[in-house]
Amino acid sequence: AVDAQNDAVWCVDSSNVVRRYINGIWLEPQGAGLGKDICVHGGQAWIVGMNDVAHASTASGWTAVPQNPAPLRRIAVDDSNLRLWALSTTDRIYSRTAGAMVWMEHAGDGRGKEISVHGGRPYVIGVDAGIWRSAGSAERRPISPSAWAADRRTNASVWTRRTLISTITSTACNFPSACTAVQT
Repeated sequence: AVDAQNDAVWCVDSSNVVRRYINGIWLEPQGAGLGKDICVHGGQAWIVGMNDVAHASTASGWTAVPQNPAPLRRIAVDDSNLRLWALSTTDRIYSRTAGAMVWMEHAGDGRGKEISVHGGRPYVIGVDAGIWRSAGSAERRPISPSAWAADRRTNASVWTRRTLISTITSTACNFPSACTAVQT
């Protein structure tokens, strides 16, 4: 996960240890968290812990995000409004508004294997391996080649974790081999 505001890269390595790369050094944040997935914005990180529950980073470690929905597998954060998005272990899509106590299942019966968020809109790689973009609160639709091209022209590309990690490893940030193994 990339924290553009703080010029830092976060990862969950192959031993499930959460790490942060900042100023040329890989560090374990306070509390030495273990996780399965991670997202970050403005220095705040969220993970799916080993217990399949969302946790937020704090100054002293990790705390469970209240009212977790079904067991989680993936997590993402919308940089525009800090809304958390998650995929359950049954591929269902959930979101939680910053500061709210309740997670809501996304309308439209969508299912996903991977999730990313841009500009308030979730994108998922669906169980059918297609890329799906939410069309609003009650609809989702596939991204067609023309829509994909339009998104690329407006700098709103959808990146998979594999693409992002390939891009990061091609830079000179000394990405640890343990993290490059976690590509899915």
